[in-house]
Amino acid sequence: IRTENVVATLQVLNKGVFRVGRYLRKSVHFGYVHCVKPVLFRFHPDNVHAKTVAFGKQVAQNRAMLALTKKSLAYQHPMLEQSLHGIQLLNPVGLSAGFDKSVELVPLTEAIGFGFITTGSVTGKPCEGNAKPWFHRLPEEKSLVVNVGLANQGSVTVAKRLQSDERTAREVRIDRHGIHLVLSSVQARKDCFRSSLLELE
Repeated sequence: IRTENVVATLQVLNKGVFRVGRYLRKSVHFGYVHCVKPVLFRFHPDNVHAKTVAFGKQVAQNRAMLALTKKSLAYQHPMLEQSLHGIQLLNPVGLSAGFDKSVELVPLTEAIGFGFITTGSVTGKPCEGNAKPWFHRLPEEKSLVVNVGLANQGSVTVAKRLQSDERTAREVRIDRHGIHLVLSSVQARKDCFRSSLLELE
């Protein structure tokens, strides 16, 4: 087999994969805007959020679904890569703390294609967050008021999850993934923060 034939074949396959990925991304966007979003907006945002997180946890544990998610949504190009303070980012679009509060969705958010991810916020002890409802839609402004607070499962549970879930732990160890530690008003003591650091070390 000639080398040039192998190279040509790989180039054709690469173009085909790229076209499939682009088609999937367009299909996902169209499906969400015209099919999924109208249905979701019939329910209270608190319920939608809870169901989304539950579904995301299932996807995060399924390798086939993760692969499909990455093919459908993630996009990489050398022009998007960034280097900030010695940390190499795949792209400048990141996910801030507040979505994956208890470090349960790292494989999924990685597959979606974020350039960097901050999980948490994580407190020393479990925290229920603010009183519900947590979310309020503002249709005229096309925005959402978020009032979750510091709802999370606590540093001990998060540490155990990292110990038992090798895939999540591996992703978090990469420089572009971090865990946001905070002190709540009830737990504002140095020993609490220190214990959280020791648990997650």
